[in-house]
Formats: sequence, structure tokens, C-alpha cells
Amino acid sequence: MAKDYQANLPFSTPAKHLKRGVNKINGVNQETFTEGAEFFCSAKSYGGTEKVVNGVSVIEDTWQIDAYYNPDFGKGDRIRFLDDNKVYEILASPENINRQGKFMRFKVVAIGG
Repeated sequence: MAKDYQANLPFSTPAKHLKRGVNKINGVNQETFTEGAEFFCSAKSYGGTEKVVNGVSVIEDTWQIDAYYNPDFGKGDRIRFLDDNKVYEILASPENINRQGKFMRFKVVAIGG
């Protein structure tokens, strides 16, 4: 039997879920984001991720988020931290830790500068 997951940090960071939707306008798909529920999470940054883009080394602002499980979150959705209003995009489908429907973990990357 797998050991139960215990959060290392308290879920004390307030954030808001921004659900992704796609509308077709004049034959072109346009992404829209509607505000969802507020939630609390733990957010850990590891100083960013180094990446080479067009021959230039850049550092992406990435975070690992742990929160209570919510099946509404998905790849391409965004979250906004309520303390600084910075918006991040979810990189992959959130992991349902131990498949128990209690906690989830996902990685986000900053949108914009």
C-alpha cells in the first residue's frame, strides 16, 4: 500500500483559477479565460528553468503548485496569484496524487514579462 501524501508546506497562497475556452471568431480560434473559484495552494519556485530560445539562453519563471484536488483544472488553464496578480499557465494536466482525489500537483510557467 502506498504511503499517504502529506503536504510539506501549508496551503496558504491565495490564487484564482482561470478556465480556458476556445471560441471561433471569423474562422480563427480565439482563447478566452473565464474566472473560476478562488483556492489556496502551496507554491514553490526553484529559481526558474533555463532554456535556449533562438540561440539565446533565457530563464522561465516556473513554479510547482500543490493544492486540494479539483477536477476542473486542466492543461492550458491559467492561475492568477492574488497577492501580486501575476498570471501563470498550467503546463501539463495536474497530477492526482496517489489517485485518491485529495491533492493535486502541477507545474506552471509565467505569462508575459
